[in-house]
Amino acid sequence: MLDPHLPLTVEEQEEWGNPLSVEKYMDYIKSYCPYQNIVSQHYPSMIITAYEKDQRIPLIGLLKYIHRLRKAVIDYTCNHIKEGYETSNLIFDVRPGGSHCDPSSWEDSLNETARHFAFLYKELGFAKEDFPKSDDSQKSRK
Repeated sequence: MLDPHLPLTVEEQEEWGNPLSVEKYMDYIKSYCPYQNIVSQHYPSMIITAYEKDQRIPLIGLLKYIHRLRKAVIDYTCNHIKEGYETSNLIFDVRPGGSHCDPSSWEDSLNETARHFAFLYKELGFAKEDFPKSDDSQKSRK
């Protein structure tokens, strides 16, 4: 809502108020803004998917968010190292094409869902670390 050149900014300013001209609105937006509320603490593992041509959320904004989030995770980890503590996985998945509301095709949508499930599967500990090699799997079938 700070850049009037972005889509929807003017409409949102009309609905919620202009944070550039009224400090009260700026303070309110900062109170729930994900970027402004990142602090050094434990965060869960996350996969953040973005689209190269998304006009609503420019990649530079997401890059700043990821950078700040990673810094907070690293700061927390360095100050609270305990035996067995695992650092959160933060994955930034930038996809070509697509947009804010949907991937560019049905196949891309299915692939995105599969990536998200694979991420969850691994993070929840269901993935096996040792997969059989193709030669081993051939021998076991005989």
